[in-house]
Amino acid sequence: MMWKWRTAGQACTHANRVYVQSGVYDKFLSMLVNATNQIQVSHGAAPGTTMGALTTTRGLDKMERHIADAISKGGKVACGGKRLTNLSGNFFAPTIISGMTPSMLTSQEEIFGPLLGLYRFDTEEEVVRMANDTSMGLAAYFFTKDTSRTWRLLESLEAGMVGMNTENASAAESPFGGIKASGYGKEAGKDVAIEEYLISKTGTLTVEPLSKL
Repeated sequence: MMWKWRTAGQACTHANRVYVQSGVYDKFLSMLVNATNQIQVSHGAAPGTTMGALTTTRGLDKMERHIADAISKGGKVACGGKRLTNLSGNFFAPTIISGMTPSMLTSQEEIFGPLLGLYRFDTEEEVVRMANDTSMGLAAYFFTKDTSRTWRLLESLEAGMVGMNTENASAAESPFGGIKASGYGKEAGKDVAIEEYLISKTGTLTVEPLSKL
Protein backbone atom coordinates (compact mmCIF):
# COMPACT_ATOMS: atom_id res chain seq x y z
CA MET A 1 0.00 0.00 0.00
CA MET A 2 2.61 2.53 1.09
CA TRP A 3 4.90 1.71 -1.80
CA LYS A 4 2.21 2.62 -4.33
CA TRP A 5 -0.03 5.32 -2.89
CA ARG A 6 2.14 7.43 -0.58
CA THR A 7 3.10 9.96 -3.29
CA ALA A 8 0.01 9.37 -5.43
CA GLY A 9 2.09 6.94 -7.45
CA GLN A 10 4.58 9.61 -8.52
CA ALA A 11 7.86 7.89 -7.74
CA CYS A 12 10.14 5.92 -10.02
CA THR A 13 10.36 2.99 -7.59
CA HIS A 14 6.62 2.53 -7.07
CA ALA A 15 4.96 -0.79 -7.88
CA ASN A 16 2.78 -0.22 -10.94
CA ARG A 17 2.21 -3.75 -12.20
CA VAL A 18 1.25 -6.32 -9.56
CA TYR A 19 1.29 -10.01 -10.50
CA VAL A 20 -0.87 -12.25 -8.32
CA GLN A 21 -0.98 -16.05 -8.42
CA SER A 22 -4.35 -17.30 -9.67
CA GLY A 23 -5.18 -19.23 -6.49
CA VAL A 24 -5.23 -16.06 -4.35
CA TYR A 25 -6.05 -13.49 -7.05
CA ASP A 26 -9.68 -12.80 -6.11
CA LYS A 27 -8.99 -12.66 -2.38
CA PHE A 28 -5.99 -10.38 -2.89
CA LEU A 29 -8.00 -8.06 -5.13
CA SER A 30 -10.77 -7.79 -2.55
CA MET A 31 -8.34 -7.03 0.28
CA LEU A 32 -6.48 -4.47 -1.82
CA VAL A 33 -9.66 -2.65 -2.87
CA ASN A 34 -10.92 -2.54 0.72
CA ALA A 35 -7.65 -1.05 1.95
CA THR A 36 -7.44 1.42 -0.94
CA ASN A 37 -10.97 2.67 -0.27
CA GLN A 38 -9.74 3.85 3.14
CA ILE A 39 -7.36 6.36 1.54
CA GLN A 40 -8.34 9.99 2.14
CA VAL A 41 -7.49 12.14 -0.88
CA SER A 42 -7.25 15.86 -0.25
CA HIS A 43 -4.86 18.79 0.11
CA GLY A 44 -1.79 17.99 2.14
CA ALA A 45 -2.62 20.44 4.93
CA ALA A 46 -6.15 19.09 5.40
CA PRO A 47 -6.66 16.92 8.50
CA GLY A 48 -6.78 13.19 7.80
CA THR A 49 -5.27 13.42 4.32
CA THR A 50 -3.34 10.32 3.30
CA MET A 51 -2.86 11.02 -0.42
CA GLY A 52 -2.39 14.29 -2.23
CA ALA A 53 -2.47 15.63 -5.77
CA LEU A 54 -0.63 14.96 -8.99
CA THR A 55 1.97 17.52 -9.95
CA THR A 56 0.53 18.48 -13.38
CA THR A 57 -2.71 18.36 -15.34
CA ARG A 58 -0.89 16.19 -17.88
CA GLY A 59 -0.71 13.56 -15.18
CA LEU A 60 -4.51 13.51 -15.03
CA ASP A 61 -4.73 13.18 -18.80
CA LYS A 62 -2.29 10.28 -18.76
CA MET A 63 -4.29 8.52 -16.08
CA GLU A 64 -7.47 8.79 -18.15
CA ARG A 65 -5.65 7.58 -21.26
CA HIS A 66 -4.27 4.51 -19.49
CA ILE A 67 -7.62 3.66 -17.91
CA ALA A 68 -9.54 4.04 -21.18
CA ASP A 69 -7.00 1.84 -22.96
CA ALA A 70 -7.22 -0.87 -20.30
CA ILE A 71 -11.03 -0.89 -20.36
CA SER A 72 -11.08 -1.11 -24.17
CA LYS A 73 -8.90 -4.23 -23.93
CA GLY A 74 -10.91 -6.03 -21.26
CA GLY A 75 -9.66 -4.52 -18.00
CA LYS A 76 -12.11 -3.90 -15.15
CA VAL A 77 -11.98 -0.86 -12.87
CA ALA A 78 -12.18 -2.24 -9.33
CA CYS A 79 -12.09 1.17 -7.63
CA GLY A 80 -11.41 4.79 -8.52
CA GLY A 81 -11.02 5.58 -12.20
CA LYS A 82 -11.90 9.27 -12.24
CA ARG A 83 -10.79 12.79 -11.43
CA LEU A 84 -11.92 14.25 -8.13
CA THR A 85 -13.68 17.39 -9.27
CA ASN A 86 -14.81 18.31 -5.77
CA LEU A 87 -11.23 19.33 -4.96
CA SER A 88 -9.41 22.26 -6.54
CA GLY A 89 -6.22 20.91 -8.06
CA ASN A 90 -4.88 17.86 -9.88
CA PHE A 91 -6.59 15.19 -7.83
CA PHE A 92 -7.37 11.68 -9.04
CA ALA A 93 -8.95 8.80 -7.14
CA PRO A 94 -6.59 5.90 -6.39
CA THR A 95 -7.43 3.40 -9.10
CA ILE A 96 -7.12 -0.38 -9.34
CA ILE A 97 -7.72 -2.25 -12.59
CA SER A 98 -8.00 -6.03 -12.71
CA GLY A 99 -7.65 -8.30 -15.70
CA MET A 100 -4.58 -6.53 -17.03
CA THR A 101 -2.73 -7.89 -20.09
CA PRO A 102 0.67 -7.22 -21.69
CA SER A 103 -0.93 -5.32 -24.59
CA MET A 104 -2.17 -2.46 -22.40
CA LEU A 105 -0.42 0.92 -22.08
CA THR A 106 0.08 0.40 -18.36
CA SER A 107 2.16 -2.68 -19.22
CA GLN A 108 4.39 -0.72 -21.59
CA GLU A 109 4.75 2.80 -20.17
CA GLU A 110 5.64 4.47 -16.90
CA ILE A 111 2.53 5.68 -15.06
CA PHE A 112 3.58 8.20 -12.40
CA GLY A 113 0.06 8.35 -11.07
CA PRO A 114 -2.33 6.57 -8.68
CA LEU A 115 -3.04 3.62 -10.96
CA LEU A 116 -2.25 0.02 -10.07
CA GLY A 117 -2.81 -2.84 -12.49
CA LEU A 118 -3.37 -6.44 -11.35
CA TYR A 119 -2.18 -9.32 -13.53
CA ARG A 120 -2.97 -13.00 -13.04
CA PHE A 121 -0.32 -15.72 -13.36
CA ASP A 122 -0.02 -19.46 -12.69
CA THR A 123 3.67 -20.43 -12.76
CA GLU A 124 6.97 -18.86 -11.74
CA GLU A 125 8.29 -19.03 -15.29
CA GLU A 126 5.20 -17.22 -16.56
CA VAL A 127 5.39 -14.36 -14.08
CA VAL A 128 9.13 -13.83 -14.64
CA ARG A 129 8.55 -13.61 -18.37
CA MET A 130 5.71 -11.11 -17.91
CA ALA A 131 7.59 -9.01 -15.38
CA ASN A 132 10.67 -8.77 -17.62
CA ASP A 133 8.62 -7.90 -20.71
CA THR A 134 9.34 -4.18 -20.44
CA SER A 135 12.02 -1.73 -21.52
CA MET A 136 12.30 -0.52 -17.91
CA GLY A 137 14.27 -2.14 -15.13
CA LEU A 138 14.64 0.05 -12.06
CA ALA A 139 12.96 -1.85 -9.22
CA ALA A 140 11.05 -5.08 -8.69
CA TYR A 141 9.50 -6.67 -5.61
CA PHE A 142 8.28 -10.14 -4.74
CA PHE A 143 6.87 -12.03 -1.78
CA THR A 144 7.38 -15.75 -1.24
CA LYS A 145 7.99 -18.26 1.57
CA ASP A 146 10.07 -20.50 -0.71
CA THR A 147 13.78 -19.89 -0.03
CA SER A 148 14.92 -21.46 -3.30
CA ARG A 149 12.46 -19.31 -5.25
CA THR A 150 13.77 -16.22 -3.45
CA TRP A 151 17.23 -16.64 -4.92
CA ARG A 152 15.93 -17.73 -8.32
CA LEU A 153 13.81 -14.58 -8.61
CA LEU A 154 16.65 -12.36 -7.44
CA GLU A 155 18.71 -13.64 -10.36
CA SER A 156 15.98 -13.86 -13.00
CA LEU A 157 14.17 -10.52 -12.51
CA GLU A 158 15.64 -7.84 -14.78
CA ALA A 159 15.79 -4.92 -12.37
CA GLY A 160 18.60 -2.98 -10.76
CA MET A 161 17.01 -3.20 -7.32
CA VAL A 162 14.95 -6.13 -6.04
CA GLY A 163 12.93 -6.13 -2.83
CA MET A 164 12.67 -9.66 -1.43
CA ASN A 165 9.67 -9.98 0.88
CA THR A 166 9.78 -6.23 1.36
CA GLU A 167 8.41 -3.21 -0.49
CA ASN A 168 11.62 -1.26 0.11
CA ALA A 169 14.42 -2.00 -2.34
CA SER A 170 16.48 1.15 -1.76
CA ALA A 171 18.31 2.80 1.12
CA ALA A 172 21.04 5.39 1.61
CA GLU A 173 23.48 2.59 2.41
CA SER A 174 22.94 0.65 -0.82
CA PRO A 175 23.58 1.56 -4.48
CA PHE A 176 20.55 3.03 -6.28
CA GLY A 177 20.01 2.51 -10.00
CA GLY A 178 18.42 0.42 -12.72
CA ILE A 179 19.18 -1.48 -15.90
CA LYS A 180 17.84 -1.45 -19.47
CA ALA A 181 16.11 1.90 -20.20
CA SER A 182 16.09 2.77 -16.49
CA GLY A 183 19.62 4.11 -16.68
CA TYR A 184 23.27 3.21 -16.37
CA GLY A 185 25.47 3.31 -13.30
CA LYS A 186 24.59 3.68 -9.64
CA GLU A 187 24.35 6.33 -6.97
CA ALA A 188 24.39 6.15 -3.14
CA GLY A 189 25.89 3.33 -1.12
CA LYS A 190 28.96 3.46 1.10
CA ASP A 191 31.39 2.92 -1.79
CA VAL A 192 29.63 4.71 -4.66
CA ALA A 193 28.35 7.71 -2.71
CA ILE A 194 31.60 8.43 -0.86
CA GLU A 195 33.51 8.53 -4.12
CA GLU A 196 31.24 11.38 -5.29
CA TYR A 197 32.88 13.59 -2.62
CA LEU A 198 36.47 12.57 -3.34
CA ILE A 199 38.94 13.65 -5.99
CA SER A 200 40.79 10.98 -7.87
CA LYS A 201 44.26 12.18 -8.78
CA THR A 202 46.71 10.52 -11.14
CA GLY A 203 50.46 11.04 -10.72
CA THR A 204 52.95 9.91 -13.33
CA LEU A 205 56.68 9.85 -12.61
CA THR A 206 59.52 8.86 -14.87
CA VAL A 207 62.49 7.44 -13.02
CA GLU A 208 65.88 7.65 -14.60
CA PRO A 209 67.80 4.40 -14.71
CA LEU A 210 70.66 3.92 -12.30
CA SER A 211 73.91 5.30 -13.57
CA LYS A 212 76.53 2.81 -14.39
CA LEU A 213 79.24 2.67 -11.74
